[in-house]
Amino acid sequence: MTGSRVADESDIASAASSRRHQASLFKEFKFTFKETFFHDDPLRRFKDQPRFPILEWGRRYELSMFKGDLIAGITIASLCIPQDIGYVKLANTDPQFGLYSSFIPPLIMPSWAAQEILSSAQ
Repeated sequence: MTGSRVADESDIASAASSRRHQASLFKEFKFTFKETFFHDDPLRRFKDQPRFPILEWGRRYELSMFKGDLIAGITIASLCIPQDIGYVKLANTDPQFGLYSSFIPPLIMPSWAAQEILSSAQ
């Protein structure tokens, strides 16, 4: 009985070792694949960003920041609205679709994007 128990324990240990080796082999393959094909990952700096950044920076927002945000919003609107209406005219559709594309993204994007990348004109 003790001989089979020792054999069982060694089988369990070798199976666990094999699983660890397979896991490390998979991690090594995954790392090598990413470095080979995607060595310059442009989203690397956003990897640790929370899913909804507005919950993080929204707590620090102060009323004194609103003046700058309002000026920036008016400036962007004065540039984007005519541009979007022009694109809609090129596409032979109604001008109101250009207005939708000007107003809807700035209302939705702050809940998913970081403050540094909130311009929809990029």
